[in-house]
Amino acid sequence: MWPRRPASAAEGRLDLLVGLGQPLADLLRLLGAHVQLGEHRRALADANERLEERVRRRTDDLRRAVGRLESEIRVREGVEAELREASRRAEAANEAKSAFLANMSHEIRTPMTAILGFADLLLEPGCDGSMARDAAATIRRNGRHLIEIINDILDISKIEAGRMRVERIEIDLPEMVADVIELMQVRAEGKGIELRVEVHGPLPRRIDSDPVRLRQILVNLVGNAIKFTERGSVRLELVHETGRRDALAIAAGYFRDPRVGAVGGTLRVRNIGRSLATGVQHVNYAFSITLGRIVKDMLGFYFVASGAFGMYRTAAVRAVGGWDFGPGEDGDIVTRLRLAGWRARFAPFAVAMTEVPATFVKLGRQRLRWDRSMIRNRYRKAGPYVLDPRNANFDTAFAVSFLDIFFFNGLVPFLFLVYGAYLAGVYGPFAATLLLSVQLFYISAGLLKYLIALSVSTRPREDLRYLAFVPLYSLINVYFLRFVRLYATANELVARGSYTDPYVPAKVRARVRRY
Repeated sequence: MWPRRPASAAEGRLDLLVGLGQPLADLLRLLGAHVQLGEHRRALADANERLEERVRRRTDDLRRAVGRLESEIRVREGVEAELREASRRAEAANEAKSAFLANMSHEIRTPMTAILGFADLLLEPGCDGSMARDAAATIRRNGRHLIEIINDILDISKIEAGRMRVERIEIDLPEMVADVIELMQVRAEGKGIELRVEVHGPLPRRIDSDPVRLRQILVNLVGNAIKFTERGSVRLELVHETGRRDALAIAAGYFRDPRVGAVGGTLRVRNIGRSLATGVQHVNYAFSITLGRIVKDMLGFYFVASGAFGMYRTAAVRAVGGWDFGPGEDGDIVTRLRLAGWRARFAPFAVAMTEVPATFVKLGRQRLRWDRSMIRNRYRKAGPYVLDPRNANFDTAFAVSFLDIFFFNGLVPFLFLVYGAYLAGVYGPFAATLLLSVQLFYISAGLLKYLIALSVSTRPREDLRYLAFVPLYSLINVYFLRFVRLYATANELVARGSYTDPYVPAKVRARVRRY
C-alpha cells in the first residue's frame, strides 16, 4: 500500500469551505424563511386591520340603524300616547256630552211639566181671573227658562271647547227661590210629597251670580230630592255662610309644599245660639278644633282633616287607593296618607261654619259614632302599621298621636271611673267634696284654656261672650262625654259596634272589610 500524501494548505482550505457550506446553506434558508415569515406577518396584520375596519364600519352602521329604530320607536310610542290621550279625551267628551244631554232632558221636562200643569189649570172651569193670571205668569216664566235651556243646548260646542262663559249679574235671591219652588211644586204634589223652604238667619236679598246656572243648580237639587224621595217631605234650607270667604284660598296655600297631602281648616258653630248644647259645643270646638289642632299640627300629631272642611291633594289620594268605605273616612284617609309619607297640615285661619247637634242626646249619639270610628280605624285597621317601627315611613310623632287616642279615649275614662269608686269606698260622703274640688280645678283650667283659645280666634270679641259656657262644658265633658268615650271604646273592642251602626247605609256596611 502506498502511503498517503500529506494535504497541501490549499486543499485544507477547500475542505474547510466544503465543511462550512452546509451550515451556511441552512442559515440562508433560515434567513429566507424569516423574511417570508415577516412578510406573512405584515400581510396578516394588514388583513387584520382591514377586518377591524370593516367591523368598525359595520358596527357604526348597526349603531345608526339601532338609533333610527329607537327614534322610530319613540316616535311611535309618542304617537300611541297621543292617540290614547285623544281617545281618552274623546271618551270623556262623549261622556260629558251624554251627561249634559241627559241633564238637559231632565231640565226640559221640568219646565214643560209646569207649563202643561198650569195650562191644564187654565182649562178648568173654575179658574178665575187672578188664578188664570198667576198660571199664565208661571207658564211665561217657565217658557223663558225653557228658551234658556235650549240656548244652552245649542251652545254645546262651547262646553266641548271648555269655553262656557259664566255671567255675574245681580239677582233677587228670594224671588228666584220662590220661582224654583213654584216650578217644582207640581212634581212634588204629583208624588204626594210636601215641598217647603226653611231660611236660617238673615239672607241677603240681592246677590251677584249667574241666574241661569244658579237656577239650574236649584232645579237639579230640588228635582233629584223629589225624584229619590218616596214619602215624607223635601226641605230646601237657605243659610247665609258667615265663614271667611278666603278660607279655601288660605287652606289651598298649604299645598305649595309638595309633601302636603291633606289640609284641614277651623270650624265654627253656625247654630251657636240654638240651645245650651250648641253653646257647649262652641266651647268644645274652640278647644279641640282650634287650639288643640294648632298644638297637634306643631307637634306633628295632626291626623284628621275634618270632613266638614278638609282639602286633599288628588295625586296623593289616588296614590293610596282613594277613599275607603265605612265611618270616619276623613281620619282614615289622612292616616293612610301619613303612612304613605305625605304630610297633613292644619290651617287655623281658614274658617268655615258647621251645624252641630241641638240636643245633648243627639250630641251623645254623634260622639259615640265618632269615637267608635276612631278606635276602629286607628286600632284595628291602621294601628299595626302606624305603631310598627319597621315601617319604611314610620313617624314617631304620628305613632304617639295614636297612643294618645287610646290613652284619653279608653284608659283615662276607665281610670276616672275607678278613681270615683275608690273615693266613694274610702271617704264615703266626703268623696263628693273631693270630686267637687277636682271639678273646680277642671273649670279653672278650662277658663284659662279658653282665654288662650281667644288669642288665636278669628272672632275674639264674639267668642268672649261664650266664656260663661266653659263651666257647663267642663261638667258635660267630665261626666257625660268622658263616659261616652269609654262606652264607645268598650263597645267597639268587644262588639264591633261601628259595623252595625244604622247611621251608615246598609249597602255600605255590607261592603266594609272587617278588621
